Amino acid sequence: MSFIANVLPLLKHGSSLALTLKEVNGQIQILIEPQLAKFDEETDDEVVATLQAALVHPVRVMAARDATDATLIETLTKLATPYQSLSDQLAEHQERIEQAAAAARAKAAEKAAAKPAAKATAAKTTHKGATAAAAASASASTSTSAADDASDAEGDDEEAGEAPVATPTTTEPAPSPATASFELF
Repeated sequence: MSFIANVLPLLKHGSSLALTLKEVNGQIQILIEPQLAKFDEETDDEVVATLQAALVHPVRVMAARDATDATLIETLTKLATPYQSLSDQLAEHQERIEQAAAAARAKAAEKAAAKPAAKATAAKTTHKGATAAAAASASASTSTSAADDASDAEGDDEEAGEAPVATPTTTEPAPSPATASFELF
């Protein structure tokens, strides 16, 4: 197997590899330093942090001067399979995180879009010709009916097996910009 064929599994997902060869005490020291394309130093995810740490951990090998090639290829062969597996796991985990974040953003966008739609629906149910007096009388009747419902609910507590029922209340509609007066100062 060639040198390049042994290095290719270490270059998955945009990773790179730095090799440093140095003579130390008559032997050749080979330092293999994998580098990730998307290394996130500030991650809070324990899985990402663990996989990243494993993938960028340098490997130092000492070899006799005449066996440097064989030792390097043997070391790369041993590293290739586990490195490839860890690299794939990291890529899959990061993809799941990105998908979850995208789903959360979509859900938040749906909620944000639903809020104005709910407000618009409430505004459409109010008759445009309604006067402030009509709105005030509706509000007054609602508050008296809510008080009546509250007193009824207190009496219902005495009966066994029945739970009090919440009744919806209506709010006074917001004044129309066409009829409201705006005083700035």
